[in-house]
Amino acid sequence: MYTISLACNDDGGNFAGRVDAITIDDVIQLEGDPLRIAIGKTTIIEGMVVRARGHTTWYGNMMWDAIRLDAHDTARLLEHLRRKHWTIIEGDAALFNAYDTGGDMAAALAGVGG
Repeated sequence: MYTISLACNDDGGNFAGRVDAITIDDVIQLEGDPLRIAIGKTTIIEGMVVRARGHTTWYGNMMWDAIRLDAHDTARLLEHLRRKHWTIIEGDAALFNAYDTGGDMAAALAGVGG
């Protein structure tokens, strides 16, 4: 399981309905143009549906929430962000390389754990 931190709240800590930065288990951080998001057991990020296994509001600070995803949905999320032209701000070298070259995100994630 991976913790997906989502910068999805406004300056007052209220859910904004969009996300413009994502951190996955402190191994990769990405940002890009804001994507629409609806958080629940079925979480939708700009049209991509994932099954969240937990949701925490104000995760770390009031600007962030977090969801838990299995390895499959986490790899799908990374591929989705790549298609949306999001940029890696910081990340594990293997994840960065797979993301940058269009490689296998599931294999790269397996190498960093979760």
